[in-house]
Amino acid sequence: LLLVNIYGSFKNMRNDELYSEELTLRNRIDDVIIKYPEINELLKRKPEESEEDFAVRINKVVNDGFAHYWKDAGIEKYNLRVPIWENYFLYFASYINPKRYKKYEFSDYQKNLERGVGLCSAHSIIVKGVLNENDIKAELLDVGGRHVVVRAEFSDKDAYLLDPDYGISVPHDTTAVSSNPELVREAYKNLHKQYYEDAVDPYTTDFIVKIYGDKKHVYNVNNKFEHLSYKMKWILPALLLIPFIIIKYKEKE
Repeated sequence: LLLVNIYGSFKNMRNDELYSEELTLRNRIDDVIIKYPEINELLKRKPEESEEDFAVRINKVVNDGFAHYWKDAGIEKYNLRVPIWENYFLYFASYINPKRYKKYEFSDYQKNLERGVGLCSAHSIIVKGVLNENDIKAELLDVGGRHVVVRAEFSDKDAYLLDPDYGISVPHDTTAVSSNPELVREAYKNLHKQYYEDAVDPYTTDFIVKIYGDKKHVYNVNNKFEHLSYKMKWILPALLLIPFIIIKYKEKE
């Protein structure tokens, strides 16, 4: 187990084939144009960059550096099942509880970013994580049960809705948009340009406007087992080594 962990420490979960997957999938045009780990530098806040400018910029950076993909065909190819060398607890959990862990969305935004593929919720987890690390209040919102975005609240109490799945920022708060979903139409007016002409069931501007008018609730992805497993994957082999150490110590006496 210790050797598996050490091996995993020198690997990352991002398969470079994701940069050309769109040519086969025919869904999003130019889905991923920023590579890993270069994207990490772009997610750092620039000197004198305002909270609003920073939030809008990283929202687009995540859109450009993260693939919209969550198909069964990528379970092994794109490590949707957490590989054994990354975390053997989460790996075995995928067989014990496949409904939750066979295709696993990380609570840790950095792990999602490293893997590089996911749906709107994974995009939003990354943006929320980056904002929180820069002392900007942010939460995930499930919009109409069909889409996940980020609500970012700035120190001046203004708030934006950020949609990193499309790289779109809406300069309005939740209350205003719920009362008048047409407020988002301008931001999403060119949504069709992000899809190939033969894309299957793409979201449309009208559909987005509709779901923004539907009920919203906080989207929670905090998995305590995930956080514990990343500690235990090192603690367990250390504990298993104790009897060996004790035996060797007694042999020397």
